[in-house]
Amino acid sequence: MNSRLPSPRPCAFLAALLALALHACAATGSGSLQPGKEMAAQTRWVVNTIHSRHYLRDSMQQLNGQEIIEACIESFDYSKMHFTRPEIDDFVFRFADATEGFFEKGNLYAAFEIYEAYKQASRMRNDWVNDYLDSPINFTREETFAPDRREADWPQDKEAADRLWEQRLKYQLLNELLSLASEDEDEAGSTATQTDPAATIDEPHFDPQKLRRLLDDPAFYKDTLDEAREKIRRRYERQLGQTLDREAAEVQEVFINAMTQLFDPHSSFL
Repeated sequence: MNSRLPSPRPCAFLAALLALALHACAATGSGSLQPGKEMAAQTRWVVNTIHSRHYLRDSMQQLNGQEIIEACIESFDYSKMHFTRPEIDDFVFRFADATEGFFEKGNLYAAFEIYEAYKQASRMRNDWVNDYLDSPINFTREETFAPDRREADWPQDKEAADRLWEQRLKYQLLNELLSLASEDEDEAGSTATQTDPAATIDEPHFDPQKLRRLLDDPAFYKDTLDEAREKIRRRYERQLGQTLDREAAEVQEVFINAMTQLFDPHSSFL
């Protein structure tokens, strides 16, 4: 009987390899968003080890630089709403052809340039969101918004991006209005849901009766909308804070994973 343990699968080895290297990077990083010599050495070690174990699907030279750069950007701008398509194309033009050299040298310049641009875009968009939330908001126009933008492309220009953001904020405000109105009626012991038991059964997450006060009471609508505005404003402030507080090791991790997911999609969980 053969008592030898089975060899680890490439995916399992890759997961352990990257976890070890990136943990070491996180432990030695200063928190400053500037790649240091140790981070470059760690990146080279990860890439060289993967390459020597033949886990690349073909070779480093045959990896698609555009795919890697776009995957890196999407890891930050996952909703594809902070950048425009021409800005993405500019990143690709600047960095895609040099991707092979970046990885072989452990050079993280592209990743940090992209992330600095993302931070700046996030600051500007957060200011835009605050201005929009301070302005009169019209819900009477028929519009649609698809919150899942994983298969969508980046908007073509700033005007298209602004339209997307306006639709997104209206979508979020309406969700908050419904939630806050429902909470208010629940706390008040409203019997609205009891008047139509069938509605509760058919639509367990939405009861049109709970909208009545929003429609019939302008003062209640205004107060509820103001509360919804503040909740969303705080949400975006928190998100901006998380963006600005991200550590250098996380930017390195994103860049490495943008490469590894092209030949081992199971490694994206790292």
